[in-house]
Amino acid sequence: MNVISPNSISKINSGENNFKLMENIARFTQAARAYGLSDSETFQTVDLYEKMNLHQVILCIFALGRKVYNIINKEIRKLNVLFRHKNKVFAA
Repeated sequence: MNVISPNSISKINSGENNFKLMENIARFTQAARAYGLSDSETFQTVDLYEKMNLHQVILCIFALGRKVYNIINKEIRKLNVLFRHKNKVFAA
């Protein structure tokens, strides 16, 4: 998540402490919501940690992928417009 949105997860716990691992999952879902995913597109910590609802976890990952894809496409379109505009200015 920090690659997609730098510093969106400020602290990542290491080790095998169950509470700390669950905290990492909760921080991921909070960051995903902050990035723009809705509650219906994210999952509860227990869905992943206890493997209760992996379908919802996968839906979250796909929703995050769509969100990133749409943002990148929007930026590419802006760059294309800018590029075309600059080329017209130089061609005139």
